[in-house]
Amino acid sequence: MHATVPTAPGADTTDDIWLDGDGDVWRHEPSSIQPGDDELPLPTFDATDVDWGGLRALADRLPEQAGFEPDGDPSVRVVASTGNRSYEIQLWADGPYDDVAVTYGPDGTVIDMSGGAKGSEVAAWETTHG
Repeated sequence: MHATVPTAPGADTTDDIWLDGDGDVWRHEPSSIQPGDDELPLPTFDATDVDWGGLRALADRLPEQAGFEPDGDPSVRVVASTGNRSYEIQLWADGPYDDVAVTYGPDGTVIDMSGGAKGSEVAAWETTHG
């Protein structure tokens, strides 16, 4: 799993943080080339607020929610929220016949789901919520 996060609240610099399959967290120091304030698409958030250990739990739940076993680990992105949350967690994965995308709030509450195998939790959520 990978996330690009601000180095501090409101900072223009970002760090890349990786969580590998063994649960080890790796951090790449700030990039030297950063976008200007007018190029940042969303407000930033404090990376220390993110429950990094909780990302693995969400990723581990994804196959059951999707109703299929993805081809490898899901992709994970932590982004600033456009809503009333400080950030959102986006997971997505592909399988041999289906794909899935789920967005969670900081507390793991589902914000959006799409895709999934027929009869899965994700497919049912998408049918109910559009």
